[in-house]
Amino acid sequence: MRLKHLATGGAMILAVALVPLTALSTDNPTPGQILTQFAAPGPSPVGLAFDGKYLWVGDDQTDKLYKLDPASGKVLATLDAPGSELRGLAFDGQNLWTSDNASRRLARLDQSKGRVLARVAAPVLPLRNQPQELGGLCWDGKYLWSGIVAGFSSRMNQVDPQTGAIQKFYFTKGYPRALACDGTYLWNATDNAGRRAGLIYKYRLSDGLFVSQLDTPGDWPSGLAVDGTSLWVVDRESRQIYRLAAE
Repeated sequence: MRLKHLATGGAMILAVALVPLTALSTDNPTPGQILTQFAAPGPSPVGLAFDGKYLWVGDDQTDKLYKLDPASGKVLATLDAPGSELRGLAFDGQNLWTSDNASRRLARLDQSKGRVLARVAAPVLPLRNQPQELGGLCWDGKYLWSGIVAGFSSRMNQVDPQTGAIQKFYFTKGYPRALACDGTYLWNATDNAGRRAGLIYKYRLSDGLFVSQLDTPGDWPSGLAVDGTSLWVVDRESRQIYRLAAE
């Protein structure tokens, strides 16, 4: 199922989308500077994960997961995504995880075959008169973090991967459309309904303290990953994947 676009991007973003692969100067990059970019393989990219060597990106129109060479963007493998409304993608050191908004479930997948190994219910706390949608997904070394898009009650839930129980949660700045974690910090990317560039917020993992923020290259960030030195973000409107200098 394709996410609805609430607004179209500007001409500059469309021009960037025409560039298949770009490597920019990496001499003393500033935080948020684009280091590399290439096109996403599908028409509606969402979710991003780094498995230690390769990137994975999902697509909620093709309902596929794509394994990519991070140097070139070349597709190395394709798997079926479980569910019909993919929203998040994570790697736990051994397997992939997806979040599906239609079923409200998190699924653990064998990354070589795409076989579903386990499913847990994505915890969504009841809120009166407030629609909720699953957002991004990431792994902190022990637990999953699942984004919940719910207006001013938007948050990141720390989730037990065995039971789906919420261990704790942090309220977020903006909607947690995409999440990433390196074991020390959490990041969430949010759109601004197309009114301006998206934002990436950085928080301390231990207590949720806000640390800093960066603009995203596009208006509609839909996936986020960290590879140890850089941040990766995918934009669903420009359909570009960017590697950004981290702090």
